[in-house]
Amino acid sequence: MVSISVIIITRNRAALLDCCLSSIANQVLIPQEVVIVNNDSTDYTRSVITKYKKLLPIRSIREAQIGTPYARNAGIRIVKGDIVAFLDDDCTANDKWVSSIKEFFKKLPTAIGVIGNTSVANNKSVSALVEFAYNRRWVLTHIENPKTVCKIRSGVVIDSKNAAFRLGFIKHFLFSTLAPFGEVSNEDAEIGSRMFQQNHNIFYNPLMKASHIYSPTVSKLLLRNFWRGYGDQLLFLRNGIDLNSPSHKPKGRVWALLSLKISKHLPIIKKIILFTLLFIYPLFSRLGRLVAIITWKLKIPISIPQR
Repeated sequence: MVSISVIIITRNRAALLDCCLSSIANQVLIPQEVVIVNNDSTDYTRSVITKYKKLLPIRSIREAQIGTPYARNAGIRIVKGDIVAFLDDDCTANDKWVSSIKEFFKKLPTAIGVIGNTSVANNKSVSALVEFAYNRRWVLTHIENPKTVCKIRSGVVIDSKNAAFRLGFIKHFLFSTLAPFGEVSNEDAEIGSRMFQQNHNIFYNPLMKASHIYSPTVSKLLLRNFWRGYGDQLLFLRNGIDLNSPSHKPKGRVWALLSLKISKHLPIIKKIILFTLLFIYPLFSRLGRLVAIITWKLKIPISIPQR
């Protein structure tokens, strides 16, 4: 019998963790293990974990080193299930999320990993819709068909907010803790590239559904994309992984994604803001890449905010 462990990392987001764990507690199929890595939280995270220990088979550990790679690695080291599923604390899983993972690996015994179908939870937020639109376009560029189970075209599309891997495979890989990956982004693209080089049997499963809270404010949206661009450029300078190469060039226009009814509920003023942000958003990524090039060549230290 295939056992499934879920790893959730969290830091000072107790309210979001509560919603996340509630979605796991309401699964059609409860996982054999839920590993919660508390990344040195100072809020009421421990109380939330205690609350759900009555409902779920939770193992909770503390990781003092702040950063998502450190926390995820801590979870990987102690997890026991045959399949290791990752869900971010600002995500909620569809009630068939766990069962869809189990069914996927049962039907495809040669598969070593899968990424899921992630929607936008805060779909009334203009900034969230912009980030989701760009993220969705990135995913569509690297999969064959969004409507069916299919292989991914590149490891850079791997996104650990909603993903699962066989333990025998993932335990041989750890997330890079080399800055800035732990502080800003890109640890997924970095580890995804290494995993994909080792084995191409990694898939996309549209039935593995979760919703994610994207950037809730314009300032957070633009700052996040600045640091994403910064991380993209350092990923190329340090690892030779060029996320801006022609092979990774997104297909189709971003606003074509808005035909997916993600913006039809918005009033006209918000739609104007939305389309304006769609043009402004990539400029901050380019600025981040430029700053990375300059600071890299001149060896200028830069202060990177912790996530």
